Amino acid sequence: MEIKNKKRNQNAVNQTAYMFEAGLEYFISILITGAYLATVLSYNGVPDSVTGIITSLASFGFTAQALAVLFIHPKNKGKGTVVALHTLNQLMFALLYMTPFIKVSPGVKTVVFVVLFLGGHIFSNMAMPFKLSWLNSYVDDDKRGIYTAKKEISSLVGGIAFSYLMGGVSDYFKSVGKPDTAFLICGITVFVLCVLHTVSMLVVRDGEDAAVIQRQTYNFKDVLSSTLMNKDYRKIIWLDAIWHIATGIVGPFLGTYQINELGFSLTFVAFIAMLGSIARVLFSKFFGRYADRHSWAQMLTVVFFIGAIGYLFIVFATPSTGKIMYPMFLIVNGIYYAGSNSGIMNIAFDYTKHENRAAALGIKSAVGGIAGFLASLVGGEVVGFVQANGNQIFGMKIYAQQILAFVSFVAMMVVVFYIRKVIYKMKKTI
Repeated sequence: MEIKNKKRNQNAVNQTAYMFEAGLEYFISILITGAYLATVLSYNGVPDSVTGIITSLASFGFTAQALAVLFIHPKNKGKGTVVALHTLNQLMFALLYMTPFIKVSPGVKTVVFVVLFLGGHIFSNMAMPFKLSWLNSYVDDDKRGIYTAKKEISSLVGGIAFSYLMGGVSDYFKSVGKPDTAFLICGITVFVLCVLHTVSMLVVRDGEDAAVIQRQTYNFKDVLSSTLMNKDYRKIIWLDAIWHIATGIVGPFLGTYQINELGFSLTFVAFIAMLGSIARVLFSKFFGRYADRHSWAQMLTVVFFIGAIGYLFIVFATPSTGKIMYPMFLIVNGIYYAGSNSGIMNIAFDYTKHENRAAALGIKSAVGGIAGFLASLVGGEVVGFVQANGNQIFGMKIYAQQILAFVSFVAMMVVVFYIRKVIYKMKKTI
């Protein structure tokens, strides 16, 4: 009884640390995605089409997850490996905000930025399969839905205040003609968050069960047999790939769309992002409980349909309607995100043995990341073509992001159809 209580208390501490880790990582992601990333790149003289492709390198970085499970074999509990990789990746993200201070040509600045941005995502993704397998080992399988919802809610609530604060600070210094100061503050903030994030992982106390999971090593043949050569799990991989195509073809170009075409300030961006976060908070527990009571597949059918509808608001978002349509998109998108991110990860757990989870997540994310990156290259060509023609299609004023959003709508509907016709028929492993 005493041993059981000790383990329960240890799991409670680790789950709390996991919540802090996820929240701090989310704060960092706010400053290196979307409008913030677009602002730094625009300041460095990078055109919209290239900005979108650079942004999509985050998806390409997912390929590092597959390489990690093949070539990284954490010793003992693997905690040190995860902490080292994440600390390095976040330090590289902090340095992104130092690029405006480098006295070199715009081309060289862009190369430095790409190296830091892609490198940061590669190191992050190298850690991801081991981190998720490690930290989720302290959460019961039948409670993953509600725990994931609580974890997301805590991150989102803090992220609302953080985003609004950083947006206000950035806009203030931009308005007084000191954008460099805003970049410096953002860089220092990412560094401080990096330190706190490292501490949150060091707090986790490992038990022997976690040590067994993390000492699991993989060879190429084992990874292939449990993922790409596994007929059932291959269906999960294709689901992830189609989803990444749907989001990757337009997502990387929405940051520049808000700042340049729609003319939003970072404060307004933070405000409407807050609306999306509130919607996500309100629905996270609902979708978590829905997944626990029914299945992750059924839950994803609902949220992906909602996500598809959200992209239609982008189709009708123009400089004259943007301040109405774009917030509507973010609200609907927030509801979609309340279940999509956790669902796409947890559905993989449903069809994977515990000892194969790191490999399964790595391969799935790698294939999905490549699909998303290739989709962004197509999106970049569309953005470049439409902007080169003065945003005119058949004599009508149409922005590239409107076209790409409609493509995303269609692709998301394909995802819904795929889940209903393919995933529903699969038998769970756990």
